[in-house]
Amino acid sequence: MSTVIDERNHHNLGSHLAPSTSNGGLEAAPWRAVYLRPRYEAVSARYLTEKGYEVFLPTCKSRRQRSDRSVTLELPLFPGYLFCRCAEPRISSVLNTHGVLRVLGTRESPAVVNEEEIRHLAAVTRANLDLQPCAFITAGQKVRIHRGPLCGVEGIITAFDSRRQKVVVSISLLQRSAAVSLEPEWLTPENERFMQS
Repeated sequence: MSTVIDERNHHNLGSHLAPSTSNGGLEAAPWRAVYLRPRYEAVSARYLTEKGYEVFLPTCKSRRQRSDRSVTLELPLFPGYLFCRCAEPRISSVLNTHGVLRVLGTRESPAVVNEEEIRHLAAVTRANLDLQPCAFITAGQKVRIHRGPLCGVEGIITAFDSRRQKVVVSISLLQRSAAVSLEPEWLTPENERFMQS
């Protein structure tokens, strides 16, 4: 199960992982990606669940240092987003939920999230791995390094080092390139903000 602790009050706001394959013989409504007000993931998930929707809020563990101790929080894997099963005629009900800003897609054609992707994401979150969000990046893409000793430098993704779980970035200096292996979460695609579309 994925749970979220709202950092503002540190109360456990409940479990929100319910992708089911059983639907009583009826065709299940498709999954939708729902964009939320900042830090409303658990609140909106609770309200949507109370309305009878099936909600999936994937989370990851994050260690935070307090003044007197280190704590582990369970936070949204995709801040500002959750997934909700919803037939198109009921989207207005989702939009009228506390914290919900919009459903991805257009007004005429709300986007559908692939069922298999939700199943895979649910499996990954249940696997208890060290899961952390990072930008979607591909080879040839221009990126900006936003963490580590090369913070602020731009480069191009040239390869993925699966053995070391790193991304190889080529950095141009004086008409030459230097390749460096970096943590994927240190990179932001130059032409997009992570999960803001």
